[in-house]
Amino acid sequence: RKETRLYQQLQTRFKLSEQGQIWMMVHPQALSDAQNQQLKQAIEGPKAFQIVVLVDPYREGAALPGLNGLPRAGAQPASSLPAAIANLGISFNPNKVVVDAELAAKVQMTVNGKSRLVDDPTWLRLSASNVPPAGPLQSAIAREMVLASAGSIEANPKEGWQFQPLLQSSNNAMLVQRQLLANGGFGDQLLNAATQKGSKTLAGLLSSADHSKQILILADTDFIDDRFYGKNDPVFGWQEISDNARVLLTAMDLSFRTPSLIALAPKGNMDRPLSRIVQMRQTANQNLQQAEQQLNQQPNSPATAQQLREVRQGFRAAVMAIERWLVLVNMVLFPFGFAVFGLFRRRAVRGAGNSYVINN
Repeated sequence: RKETRLYQQLQTRFKLSEQGQIWMMVHPQALSDAQNQQLKQAIEGPKAFQIVVLVDPYREGAALPGLNGLPRAGAQPASSLPAAIANLGISFNPNKVVVDAELAAKVQMTVNGKSRLVDDPTWLRLSASNVPPAGPLQSAIAREMVLASAGSIEANPKEGWQFQPLLQSSNNAMLVQRQLLANGGFGDQLLNAATQKGSKTLAGLLSSADHSKQILILADTDFIDDRFYGKNDPVFGWQEISDNARVLLTAMDLSFRTPSLIALAPKGNMDRPLSRIVQMRQTANQNLQQAEQQLNQQPNSPATAQQLREVRQGFRAAVMAIERWLVLVNMVLFPFGFAVFGLFRRRAVRGAGNSYVINN
């Protein structure tokens, strides 16, 4: 199986300690009695224990058909929260998906043969405002975080445990049956069928009283897929465009700390993007989307199709011009500038060495 970029970061950032146990469960299915017992013993045992659990009511990667166009054998779109964790007072309904019109992300869809950008209330664009005030993930979201068909976590922790929400939806979020989404439901159809309006907890940290046991729970698994938070740039290579990986890594930093470090604030966001270049690309992309939407609203005709091709060609030409300029600056102008500076510096040093100072 191909390793994701986030998995590669986890390998280099975290190291197992002999003094404790660290588990990570992604999209778990129903555990056997023996597996649940092993997890229960780790939670109740004397050693420090940390676990990251990613559950999902509708894992979109698992719901995709195979190469033959048919559902993949054995694919399970819904996760199952292990009983050993549920018994601590955590509940997760694998049959309910969060829909939130306020946080809906725009997705590309083909409608009547035309490609359009539409709001998808099951794809949530989270910002720092979706982190509880003074929450530990405030510094982790500088751009946005994207979740897809996420679930909701409810907590009523048993005695000796405490729960801290880490990510929350808007106050107008609702829950809809997963099967409606699986049957092709979209947009207003899902919103009209949704119930239980109110803020939903999308991620949280369950801790023992002494913080020696930490259980980090996130109700989505799609967000760790490479395509949800990054892309390959022809000039700069892999570029993160959302903070999905940063949020998970920061949350893991929080949960894996020793008790004496829990009160310390997490590291700030040190991302320093080339804001001018990013702004130019975003502006060009927005202009392209607006032009496409205007042309898609016109009747189908050869002239309209030709205009659409010209708009897309213009967009590609603008992006290529930016990339050529960056290549020119990095590969020609900067080296040339350093070479000229070096020559002048060398001549200045030689001149100083051959000069004389006369004191009267």
